Amino acid sequence: MKWQLWLDDFGSLGTHTIFLAVTLLCYLAGNVFVAKQLLIAYIIVSALTVITRLLHFKQRPDKTSHKDWMEKVQAGSFPSGHASRITALLIIVGNFLNAPNFLVVSGLLVLAVAAARIKQNKHDIVDAVFGIILGAAVGMAVILLLPTG
Repeated sequence: MKWQLWLDDFGSLGTHTIFLAVTLLCYLAGNVFVAKQLLIAYIIVSALTVITRLLHFKQRPDKTSHKDWMEKVQAGSFPSGHASRITALLIIVGNFLNAPNFLVVSGLLVLAVAAARIKQNKHDIVDAVFGIILGAAVGMAVILLLPTG
């Protein structure tokens, strides 16, 4: 079905490239404060994901192999980095936009990214849920700690 192909594509919304591209676009559009919030959230989410995967390695459902510690981080499943990045990104952008409808769209996008990663056999539900929780916590913390532009 076509919706299943679309679901696979949604997983790419949680990539490093998308997060950093949105951060750069915010900066270029003159929203330096939002770009700063996004960059800080990106660094924190990335660091926490790497640290968690090093301290608590969980094999991916597709059994991705690894030879060294860097590959081990990439081969780790817990938490979902894609889910945490898209959640943090959308919380910060949503806070800036202050649009109620954006909350609904954001929630659907986060669920679509998580579902895509599960369908692609990269994560299970626990990895995705904890990724969402991590992203939400980091996004909210950045907003609360840097509340004004």
